Amino acid sequence: MVLVSPHVTPPRVPEDEERPQSKTERRGFGRGRYIFTLALFSAATFLITPLLRNLDTYWVTQGGCLVALFVYYYITLARLKNLGMNRWWALGQFVPLLNLWIGFRLFACPEGYATSRKQDGAGVALAVFYWLVVALVVAAFAFLAYCLFFGAGSQELQRVFKEA
Repeated sequence: MVLVSPHVTPPRVPEDEERPQSKTERRGFGRGRYIFTLALFSAATFLITPLLRNLDTYWVTQGGCLVALFVYYYITLARLKNLGMNRWWALGQFVPLLNLWIGFRLFACPEGYATSRKQDGAGVALAVFYWLVVALVVAAFAFLAYCLFFGAGSQELQRVFKEA
């Protein structure tokens, strides 16, 4: 027979910051939904932009840009919540080089990555793809800068610029 004292203290319940969030508390946009929604939103923006240009009014164009910005940040905030990250990290997208790291986490990391620190197979493949695209964009800008700075004295390059 086990005797239990009525004066036993209940076990300590950790504070909200100390315990990891459960999947139901994270919610937000998962990785697949995030990528699909951004692709769909980008395609819609690409198709709607020529229509807004035809209206040729400043406020319609600026309003369209503002709506696009709000939709993008809604999607980003939902994804950050899903990752278990603080939503203030969305402001880091305005900081050079930090925006690459945040973009990587938004694009490639699985749900709850901030607490688990574990990448799955799909995440590794997406991370490799993400960093290859970043490297190609950096290489393209480096090549363009090289052409502009060192090829500016070339007569043929000057002729191409004048024709353009």
